[in-house]
Amino acid sequence: MAAPAATSASGPAPTPDELRRRYFTFIAPKYAHLTGNTTRDAFTEVLKQHGSDLGITNESIIHDVAAGPGSATQALLPWCAEQGVSPKKIVLTDYVAGMLESAPAAVTGHANVEAKVVDSAEDLSAAFPEDGCLTHVIDNFSVSTFGTKAQHLRALREDYRTLRPEGGVAVFTTWKRFAISEIIGAAQARVKGPDWAATHPVPMNGPEFMTKGYLASMLVEAGWAPEKTRTSLIKSVVTSDADEQGLLEFMQVSPPAKAATAGWADDEVTAWPAAVQEAVDAMKKEYGGIYGEAWVVIARK
Repeated sequence: MAAPAATSASGPAPTPDELRRRYFTFIAPKYAHLTGNTTRDAFTEVLKQHGSDLGITNESIIHDVAAGPGSATQALLPWCAEQGVSPKKIVLTDYVAGMLESAPAAVTGHANVEAKVVDSAEDLSAAFPEDGCLTHVIDNFSVSTFGTKAQHLRALREDYRTLRPEGGVAVFTTWKRFAISEIIGAAQARVKGPDWAATHPVPMNGPEFMTKGYLASMLVEAGWAPEKTRTSLIKSVVTSDADEQGLLEFMQVSPPAKAATAGWADDEVTAWPAAVQEAVDAMKKEYGGIYGEAWVVIARK
């Protein structure tokens, strides 16, 4: 017998999937600003370090999975122009229409780019009914947000299914050091003390993906051969004032920020903005900017 669903005065409590959809719908209109363009800039670094190994040509058909406002594609298009190549097609998919609608004109107005709303990254049959139809798959900080391990695997198996059987290349990124989480924890410690902060971390999607080797092991479970996956590390430093302001805003208005101060006394909540700024300033002093690290896994079929 299944456990009874949690309820509230207004009806059943939302499921984890519903909460994730609400969160991404909330952040969609200002995603790039509120995240300080960190996911775009991280993929720019991926291309700097590994772009020449990806085999992108004028005949490439690329899927930007759970693309949001096309953060990876925003990095990919100028890189391709610099390399003198123009992929045949780049398809952005996301299950939140508002995310795709927030993509900049440089993406949505490109002749070779199209966007498709899908029900889920776990079933891409509507967008890509044919197996092996893609030369490249890009999953830029998305797979860890898909829910449970079973959901992660279903999404990864769809990526594997849609890649060409010989030579298809997939690029996955996931945070190793998530700057926003680090700042929130440091700000909590400033207000409530380090012991309290250590026992009240803000939940984040897929923390297991931060461990070296975990994403690669999931790819093997989804079908890739171990010898055809390669893991590396990239570093990301936010130095733009505008991007910093976006991250500061995120840490005031977003659901994770609200969770960080849940149950606090009024004077503690009042102290939160200054604590966040102090945490950011400390990180900038140590690293020269808002600092993150990410795992990159390149997998070949």
